[in-house]
This record gives sequence, C-alpha cells and structure tokens, in this order.
Amino acid sequence: MAYSTNTALWKLLTDVPVELDITDQGKATVTVNGVVIFDGIQLPPAYVNADVSTWKHLFSAGTGGDALRHGIDDLYIGYKTNMLYGITEGAGTTTPPTDWQISSDFEGLFPGVYNVWMAKDTLAECGQNLGAFEILNMNPVVELGNDTTICAGETLTLDAGNPGSGYIWSGTNAFTQTIEVDEAGTYMVYVTNPAGCLAIGNIDVDVLEAPSATGFESSMVDFTGYFTATGAENVTSYSWDFGDGESIPNGAASVSHTYDDYGTYTVTLTVSNDCGEEEYETEVEIIDYTSLSENSIAGLEVYPNPANDQVTIFIPNNQQSEVRVFSMAGAQILAGQAFTSSMKLDVAMWEKGVYFLHISNEGQTTISKLVVQ
Repeated sequence: MAYSTNTALWKLLTDVPVELDITDQGKATVTVNGVVIFDGIQLPPAYVNADVSTWKHLFSAGTGGDALRHGIDDLYIGYKTNMLYGITEGAGTTTPPTDWQISSDFEGLFPGVYNVWMAKDTLAECGQNLGAFEILNMNPVVELGNDTTICAGETLTLDAGNPGSGYIWSGTNAFTQTIEVDEAGTYMVYVTNPAGCLAIGNIDVDVLEAPSATGFESSMVDFTGYFTATGAENVTSYSWDFGDGESIPNGAASVSHTYDDYGTYTVTLTVSNDCGEEEYETEVEIIDYTSLSENSIAGLEVYPNPANDQVTIFIPNNQQSEVRVFSMAGAQILAGQAFTSSMKLDVAMWEKGVYFLHISNEGQTTISKLVVQ
C-alpha cells in the first residue's frame, strides 16, 4: 500500500514502538518511535466495507540483510468497533441524543451551541459527551430598511452597517459604509466582512414632488356653489373652506356647497400630500338682484353697455376707486383693481352674458350691470 526509502527512521534502532492506526474511513497512519512515516494512506474500499474484527495487522520493515533482522516484542493489536454519533442542541445539555448515525459528519446545522456525543450502540450505555461546540454565523447582516419615499429636495442616508467591512454600492462610485441619496431608484450594496463572507442588501427609494394645482373653477346656481380643482399634480388631499364657517377637510377634487344668505364669500382650496401643501382662493358672490341700488357714486359712467371689446369706467373725481367683476353665476371674474378717474376693461375674451361690476369710491359702492355681446 505504501513504501518509504527513509530507512534512517528505523535502521539500527532497538526497542522503539511501531504504531499502525486505521480510521473508520480506512485511512492508515504509521509512526515509528513517534515519527510519522505514512500519513493517512487510503486503504481499498474492500477493506473499509469488510468485517476486519478477526484480522491481524503487521508492519514489515525491509532490512537488506539477515544481520539487521528485527524482532517484535509486546505486540498489541487493538480493534475499534464502528461507533455511533449523535448531537444535541444547547449548552450544558446532559441528556444523550435519541438519534444516532454512523457518520461523524452533521450537515444543515444553524448557528448555535451543540453537544457532540459518541456511543457504541443506540442504547448509549457507554455514551460519551465529547464536548460543546458553537457554530457562528459569520455572514454579515445588511439592513437598509423598508422601501421608502422621500420628498423632493430631501436626502436619505443609507447605512450598510458591519463596520470594518468592504462595500460596493451598485451603480455608484461609492465604497463607503453610508451614502446619501436624493433620487428615486433601487439601491443595492455588497458587503464583504473581514472573514470573507458576503451579504447583499437593497432598498427601493421613491421621490415625491410637492403638491400643486393651477387653482379651481367655480360656478353658482342660486345659493349653491360648484367648485373643481384644476391642474392638480401630486395631490393626495383636497380641503375646502367656503368662507361662511363651513368646510370639507380631506374632500374630493370636486365639491358643492349651499350658502344660507346673500353675500361675498372667499373660497379656499388647500391641496396637500406628505411633502407639503399649497393654497388657492377666489371670491364668489350671491347677489340679491331685486335689491340692486341706484348709482350712488356721483358722475359714474360705464360705457359702452352692451359691449363686445372694451368698457370704460369713469368717475369725475380724483379719488382712488376699485372695481371687482362677478359673473351671473356669482364667480369672481376680476379681483379688486384700483384706478383713479378712469380705467378700461378688455372684455373681448369674456363669454357673452351678464356681469356685475362692483365699483367703490369714497366709501360708497355701486353694482353696475354690464352686458357683453
């Protein structure tokens, strides 16, 4: 099975032990005087599978001559039966296992402390606890957190943990434990710890823009107003304040509201999401057309009326005046604009119909009816 030319290990030596050890796997090791000559020589499969309980094992050393013959004294042949192995979990366990196996290899174990046992048979009458052994999880654990959303303009710090490891952030030039991100995307990091174990972590980051709208449209039918948000983007909530003490928080994009009395009301729309809010407002007026007063501003003129192009408002004094325009439905068409003596309104793009001009001067207010053709 094996041969060595190093005769110096045994030649001319007397009274030295020769040991032949064969493992359960059929690997033979020979030592002479404590020096290994053959280490783990694999014996044939036939030997491993055979019943060798009655075999005699001898070691032969070639002498090169009769004068150097060797005598064998105190021969001892020890036979080891096939042992069984078992394992129990938990430090300090003194109860032998219930499951035994011929192989001393245990697979599929999770990190933890295990007691390894050896016995001659499953009764474990001669069972021996060989000791407690701990299996460590050397793999790094990467926790970047749950997928998340940040607001536009914000930054998010991603921390791969495991200080002292090597880091590669996919798709970037970053090789640090932490990075700052402000764009939407999937971020993945490869972490290699000093033991050479690898772990991968990833997170999806979305970016939410601030809410916005172009405003809202309004129309009145008798005492009921109808309001619809326009040009809304990134909006998750619409809140309405109707200017009469009534409101709808977290409502729909289109709502209606009925007022109890005549008057001018400021309607406010607030659009919002988790990243902020924006407000838009306009005035609506419910007019009692039966109680329109006569012109109380001396010398006031509105001409031409009807009109289809431009309208002139003229007041002969030099005091500052203001005009607001409302539709027949009560929606404000023109917010308050100041003027002195006169101003021109461009009505060419207005829809045909009846409009009401609220004109104020020196503490007096007159509502003038204007027809656009």
